[in-house]
Amino acid sequence: MKPRTLIHYIHSDTSMVTEDVIKIVRRAARSPHSYCLIQAMGCFFPRYFLICIFLLLQRGILGRLVNATIDDQSLSLFYYPEDAWNDSKYPCQKCTAHPDASMAINSTWHDSTFDQDAKISPNEVRRVSTMFNGTAIYVKCILAKTTSSPTGNSDMSFYIDDDLVGQFSHTAPGEPGFEYNVTVYANSSIPPGMHRFTVQNGHVGGSKSLLLFDAFIYSYDDGESDNDISGATTTMSVGTIIGVVVALIVAGVLGITIFLLYRRRRLLLKFGNRHAIREAYRDRRPRVPPSTITPSRTTRAFPSSYHCAPPSTASMSSFVANSCPSMRQGDNWPILDLQRRDHLANTPHNYHTRERGPPDDEEDCDSWSSNGTRLEGSERSVHHEAIER
Repeated sequence: MKPRTLIHYIHSDTSMVTEDVIKIVRRAARSPHSYCLIQAMGCFFPRYFLICIFLLLQRGILGRLVNATIDDQSLSLFYYPEDAWNDSKYPCQKCTAHPDASMAINSTWHDSTFDQDAKISPNEVRRVSTMFNGTAIYVKCILAKTTSSPTGNSDMSFYIDDDLVGQFSHTAPGEPGFEYNVTVYANSSIPPGMHRFTVQNGHVGGSKSLLLFDAFIYSYDDGESDNDISGATTTMSVGTIIGVVVALIVAGVLGITIFLLYRRRRLLLKFGNRHAIREAYRDRRPRVPPSTITPSRTTRAFPSSYHCAPPSTASMSSFVANSCPSMRQGDNWPILDLQRRDHLANTPHNYHTRERGPPDDEEDCDSWSSNGTRLEGSERSVHHEAIER
């Protein structure tokens, strides 16, 4: 499964994400422990957290890289010029380089010497190339330490898709023997896909150069590569699996912590804003100050046919003048007489027990006071005397 396909699945329906990712991870990792971890994380984390895990571990469980070795005897290799290369499987009487076959990969190698004065293809660079589908490649060679018979100096150039990507120069120390399994070129940042890789020995017009080619090793994702190259071997590191599992656990704990902190922050903001809105609304409500006026006694209103005669104008003026001094001074707003208020407050409220109501037809207005209270006995006599006056 290619990375873009996995990301496309992650952006799709959440219910399908977990199942598809588990299938991909299980196929790539082939580890029951990693499968359980990814399954648990897929259930508790959103889709974008899976994207982060994929990008973080694209070279781990989600993109496990496997090494494949292309030996010098592989049919996928192209040697140019063909007659300028020597195969260690066939005895070479005129060759001066004789490494120990037991030290070479699969006990074989190919060698060529660039020389401006060579009898075969003089002043023509030697090349070995192959096609591979992967993201990394390594070149293994044997280096001679001698300066003559053979000349141990080397001058190499490396190309990916006809683009120069590196060079290697070696000056022999002048000692007998060889160096085996030497990595003369390594590149682990190659874009995924099919590539053409070429090693060039020597430069036109350059000095003499010896190349003892042993093998190519390239890395690829076993979940997306279908090539079956002869002589290829796969390896898998147990430490890689352990490291990936630990990374998943750390990522899971970190993700849970971030989620809980984010959820707590949202709750605080939610309830904090609600409380602030409630307080602001309370501050905006109009507040009515407490009344400083003593509520007056409520009296029943009588129909107009039962009202007694109103008091005279002279008596009304006298009452207003005595009870409201401010009116005598021409003020617009009368001030309540404190002494009268105290007198009313100290008066027994026996009016609550008195019967109120309009007079009956048999009764006259003399039985009722001006405030609608029934007069009994002596009170009625006093009331009559007041009216006569």
